[in-house]
Amino acid sequence: MNKISKELGRHRSTIYREIKRNRSKVHEEYLPDTAEELSRSRRYRKPHKIESSKWLQKEIEVLLTMEKSPEIIAGRLKLEAGKHIISHESIYKWIYGPVKHLKLQRYLLRKKRKRGRRPSRNGDKTKIPNRVSIHERPAEHSKGFGNWEGDTIHFANHQGGIVTVYERICKLTLGAKMDTLTSSETLDNMETIFKFVPAIARKSATLDNGKEFTDHQRLNERLNMKTYFCDPHSPWQKGGIENVNGIIRRYVPKRSRAQDYSAEKVQHILNTINHTPRKSLDFKTPWEAYLTILLDRPIVFNCFTNLVALQI
Repeated sequence: MNKISKELGRHRSTIYREIKRNRSKVHEEYLPDTAEELSRSRRYRKPHKIESSKWLQKEIEVLLTMEKSPEIIAGRLKLEAGKHIISHESIYKWIYGPVKHLKLQRYLLRKKRKRGRRPSRNGDKTKIPNRVSIHERPAEHSKGFGNWEGDTIHFANHQGGIVTVYERICKLTLGAKMDTLTSSETLDNMETIFKFVPAIARKSATLDNGKEFTDHQRLNERLNMKTYFCDPHSPWQKGGIENVNGIIRRYVPKRSRAQDYSAEKVQHILNTINHTPRKSLDFKTPWEAYLTILLDRPIVFNCFTNLVALQI
C-alpha cells in the first residue's frame, strides 16, 4: 500500500479508504470495474422534489416574484392545502443549487448570497422629556394585545419620511408619509393612526430616543396610551418594528427620494405587508390575526394559492 501511494502521489490513508469502500464483496478484492460501478451508484441522488414537479417550480418562481419568502411559501402551501408540500429549506437549497443560474435570490428579502444580519447605524439621539424606560414596562406587557412599537424611516437627505407603528401580537403595521421629521408632525400622524384603532387595541407604544418622539406625551394625554423608551443604541429592544422596517426598505430603499413616494403609494406598501403571511403567526397574515383577535373568531382568507393545483 505504501508503494501504491508513492506511485500515485496520494496519502496511504486515501488508498486504504478507496480499497475498503470499493472492494468487491463477492470476490473480496479490489476490482477496477466493480469499484467504478460502486462509485457511480453512490453518486446517484434522489431527484429534488421541486425538480421533479414542473408545477411546483413554476409556483415557487411566481410566488418569489410576488415577494413571498421561502418560509411563507412553504408554510402557506401547507396551511391552505392541509398537508406538507415542501419545506422552506428545500426551497432555499433549490434556489442556491440546481437553479442558481436563474438568480432567484434577487427576489429574496435581503438579496444576499449568505443569510445574516447587517450592523445597524444609530442616528442622533436627544433627551426626551418625561421619558419612561423600557425597564419599567410591566412584565406581562409582551403577552398583551394592543402594545405597539414605533419608529421612523427617513427619505434621502432627511427630506421627510414614514412613521410606522407595529402591534406586537398580531404583527399589524400601520403608518403614514411625512413631509418633515419634526416631532409635531410625527405625533400628529401617530394620533391620526391610533384614532382608527379601538381603545382595546391601543394600550402602549415603545419608541426609540429619536427627537421625532419628543412630544410623546400627547399619546397619553389624548389617547390614554402609555409610552416607553428603549435604551440608547439598543434597537433590538423593539425588534418587531426594526424587522418590519427592514421589509419596508425592500420597497423604499435607502436614499429614496420623498417625491417618488406618494401617501397612497406608502399605504399600498403597508397593505401589501399586512396581507403577507407570517411564519410567527402560523402563516396567517397580520390582518387575519388582527381581525381574529378583535372579532374573537378565526379569520382566514385565500391569499394566493390554487388549492386544486396543490394535489401533487
